[in-house]
Amino acid sequence: MSKKPRVLLYVLCGRERSDWLNPALACSLLHLQDKRFDVTVDFAYDLKPYERARNQCMMNAKHGGYDLLCEVDNDMILPDNFQDILHEVIISGKHVVGLKAGAFADNGSLNVLSCHDNGRVEGDFRRTGIVGSGVLIISSQVWRAIPKGPWFRWLVNEDEWTTRKMSEDVYFCELVQGHGLEVWTHKQAAGHLKTIDLTKVCERMGLDK
Repeated sequence: MSKKPRVLLYVLCGRERSDWLNPALACSLLHLQDKRFDVTVDFAYDLKPYERARNQCMMNAKHGGYDLLCEVDNDMILPDNFQDILHEVIISGKHVVGLKAGAFADNGSLNVLSCHDNGRVEGDFRRTGIVGSGVLIISSQVWRAIPKGPWFRWLVNEDEWTTRKMSEDVYFCELVQGHGLEVWTHKQAAGHLKTIDLTKVCERMGLDK
């Protein structure tokens, strides 16, 4: 009997709702086991900054001999078919897959990450240049091709405020593509929870008139 692929899923518990795990994600983790692969769930607890947490997860997956790493932020909601997505990633040999999700842009506007590219399509997957890291699936092919980190880096501009030049997920996507690997997204989106002022959102949308 062939050996089942081994998946390491890390939940990153950081600044957003630190020490907390949203109930929908907790339920997903309880039902994550699947006969097609073995899943180990762990927590990257209070590792700061962001890139340190993500690099630590990569090192643990690499040294643990896992076939696949999933990094999930604790404010994300996994889709109901997440096990099927993992299986599709495994059998198709995708290098990196990030699920699209709603997010705030720097100017306060709302958008859905990784949904506007026009890369080639393979089934439910689409080739893309950049994905967010809220739900990020990484094949062991990545750390075999790039054995030494850091794989994630947060870069800042040389100005008074050290403003963001490149986030760690963008850096990672550019790094892997520079080594001949591919980045993909999936037609299924993940939920993304944020504590926001709904009144302000309504005002921006003109719903207060």
